[in-house]
Amino acid sequence: MREHPDSLDAALTAWESELRPSVVRHQHLARVKGQLFVPSNVPIEVVRSVAVRLACAMRERRLAKARAKEARAA
Repeated sequence: MREHPDSLDAALTAWESELRPSVVRHQHLARVKGQLFVPSNVPIEVVRSVAVRLACAMRERRLAKARAKEARAA
């Protein structure tokens, strides 16, 4: 409103043009993240399954290392 005190339309247009890139980016990320919960096709489901298995395996390895370290310290 400070930049366009005489024109509400111009003020709103300027405001929208500043926000639009951020909103578009967040909408895109929401669609991508939604695929983690509800894959839209079989290839995406396969990629999701592999990613989840890898994440679980990495977590298990980290926990096993921590347990081994604790056992050596005891």
